Amino acid sequence: MSRKRRLMPEKQEAISKFVDMYNIQSVKDLQEAFKDLFGDTIQGMLEAELDEELGYEKHDRTEEVKSNYRNGYKPKTL
Repeated sequence: MSRKRRLMPEKQEAISKFVDMYNIQSVKDLQEAFKDLFGDTIQGMLEAELDEELGYEKHDRTEEVKSNYRNGYKPKTL
């Protein structure tokens, strides 16, 4: 039988502040709070992954013929 882990008081306080700040009442509220916190970070990671995959950065202008191009941007819902 495993023992229940206790959170340190500092972590409990931080979680309480987070819940109060975003007025979390439901799972949907929690999802929206996480989107707000991590959305820009995840978007940046996805854009960096695309740069690496294509081999050039966004708006990079060269005369080199490329086999794959960026065709624009539109928001996605995950």
